[in-house]
Amino acid sequence: MKKTNYSRNFSLVLALALAMLFTASCDVNNSTSLSFGERSDLVPNLDPIGGADNVTVRVNKNNNVSYFDVNLSLIASGADIENGQYYGWCANWNAPIDMNRDYDGITLYSSHNDKNWNKMNYFLNMREHYSATIEGAGYKEMQSVVWALIEFNEFDIETDHVLDDVNKEAFHAMLSDVRENGDSFEHADATVSAVLADMSSHETDGKSTQSVIVEVSN
Repeated sequence: MKKTNYSRNFSLVLALALAMLFTASCDVNNSTSLSFGERSDLVPNLDPIGGADNVTVRVNKNNNVSYFDVNLSLIASGADIENGQYYGWCANWNAPIDMNRDYDGITLYSSHNDKNWNKMNYFLNMREHYSATIEGAGYKEMQSVVWALIEFNEFDIETDHVLDDVNKEAFHAMLSDVRENGDSFEHADATVSAVLADMSSHETDGKSTQSVIVEVSN
């Protein structure tokens, strides 16, 4: 698998992105700042998945176990990921996406070998534990943690009121554990990996479409 290195200066591009932000919900058609493609240098070492560079992606609200149900199709036979339905999460809290729409020509990227995604992968593998042990840890709180872990699109639970009735104590409990323990995460045979669907080649209502994080079992 050919490796693409996107490592550059985080602070410069983040400053440009923040300078262009408009407040908007993840799932409504409002303005966004820079697309994932324009911010991809903030996502080091993500590997394009062989056979998954012309994928059709469709999302629907799950609002239970995860934020999205994500349907992937047109993945080539023999790829490291299969066609089918997966749990998914909104990667860009201030960018739009349409439900029940086919987004085609999408490239999927694996985070498996990227230590910068250790915290995200640790979190995805701890979700069932959080749900069982932290009161109020539901899909809204978990979606908020995902946003907080995406460094190229800064999210503040106190000021960015995207979702209603988020349990902030549960949010902070999960995020604190991730920040304390997530860097040591290691993949194993039964773990879940974050796969990033780069949706920035599409527009939704005239705005750059948000990217989606897909949970894929190893």
